[in-house]
Amino acid sequence: MLADKLTPDLRKHVQQRARRELARRKYLPYVKYTHQDIDFKKARYHDLLCDTLEKVEKGDIKRLMVFMPPRHGKSMTITETFPSWCLGRNPNWRVIEVSYGDDLATDFGQANKDKVELHGKELFNIRIAKNTKAKGKWNLQESRGGMLSGGILSGITGKGANLMIIDDPIKNDEQAYSANYREKLWREWNSTLKTRLTADGRVIVILTRWHEDDLAGRLLKEEGRVEAGGKWHVIELLVAAKENDALGRKPGEALCPERGFDEEWIESEAKTNKRVFAALYQQSPQIEGGNIFKRQHIQYFTQTRSTFILECFNGRIKRVPKDKCIWFQTCDTAMKDNEQNDYTVISTWALTPENNLLLIEVTRDKLVIPKQWSFIKVMKKIYPKVKIQAVEDKASGTGLIQTAKLEGTPLIPLKADKGKVARSFDISTMYENYMVFHLKDAEWLPDFEKELLAFPNASHDDQVDTASYAGILVNTKKFKSATDDDGGVWS
Repeated sequence: MLADKLTPDLRKHVQQRARRELARRKYLPYVKYTHQDIDFKKARYHDLLCDTLEKVEKGDIKRLMVFMPPRHGKSMTITETFPSWCLGRNPNWRVIEVSYGDDLATDFGQANKDKVELHGKELFNIRIAKNTKAKGKWNLQESRGGMLSGGILSGITGKGANLMIIDDPIKNDEQAYSANYREKLWREWNSTLKTRLTADGRVIVILTRWHEDDLAGRLLKEEGRVEAGGKWHVIELLVAAKENDALGRKPGEALCPERGFDEEWIESEAKTNKRVFAALYQQSPQIEGGNIFKRQHIQYFTQTRSTFILECFNGRIKRVPKDKCIWFQTCDTAMKDNEQNDYTVISTWALTPENNLLLIEVTRDKLVIPKQWSFIKVMKKIYPKVKIQAVEDKASGTGLIQTAKLEGTPLIPLKADKGKVARSFDISTMYENYMVFHLKDAEWLPDFEKELLAFPNASHDDQVDTASYAGILVNTKKFKSATDDDGGVWS
């Protein structure tokens, strides 16, 4: 054979030319070729992704969504690489890429620019224009092509886009659960991004499905999936496969076990907030059963003068001395000085040595602001074992914190730095792991549980807010033993 007669150097030269030709023609070989420095390892989903992206470049697919868990190289495979391949094959194309922030987006732009500088001439005979310095905005020499990257709300303007990539438009769960932020994204899509597309423009949306009303959810609701006669081709790759998996996996089979962490994530589901696991790893913003808190996760306790008696879900009975627990209160104050507005709520809790959280009482009233401080002091007197009172640090709560400090009885400020749903994750995880108990047959209990089980769709959520803050305190503060001399405050 002719190959047997080649010298080693000539054989190496022929193989290198073959790799370059494959990289020009096919996208997966291009990904491998441009990532030789990191020892690119192909997973079974790369064939599906790269074959689909070739169809996007050809125009067979104009609308593509990719939902994948973190740390599986979706951005590297698509956003950091695909634009440079498309520009090599279509040097007059304009590419727009947006993400939740300018820094992330411009890093994606720089990654593609680097590939053109390193491989553009040898593979496609293209170069970066000499006057291009910005990593988020660059052009090709002697053609009309180039790439523009920026934050999705930064106001992308300029020329049209033959290819648009929207990668991670939502930074985290806090943004995802903000109705205001989701509405801003939707307006940006309709008023700016969509208007930049050329007549045959392609769009790729890559995100984690934190919320059913996210950008992908709205686009699918308005324009539909291909299989239902709509526009969007959707690739959903889950950590744990379900029926009709795109890769042909059996239900429960890990996406990429060779990476070493997929199976660990699947095993950790029992210890993780179910809604977070469903969104982050299973690309499902809803979980079975609907709302965040479930009736089957609620447990109860009774009490004697000195002991809490816990009735556990598995039928066991636990007795916990009251003086071994850490007692504290969380308070959510009404926002406005008007008796017709929301309730001011104080919830009283006991944390056991085993980190079980007992809800002893929920007290609420519609109070004008001047009466809220008296309410807090009264509740402290009713429960003398309480060593900590924590109040949301906003609106009237900020004034209460200042008043308490002046009187020498400081309140712990609770930072309202997340949306209500995001704040609930700590306490909902504790419920799911059977760590929360309600006082059995308490007079206040029906109203509290009605609001809890309807959250986040109830007309009021101030009682749930006090529970959310209790979960945050338990999970972010290190409580000392309740038998310490200081009475069990956190360190």
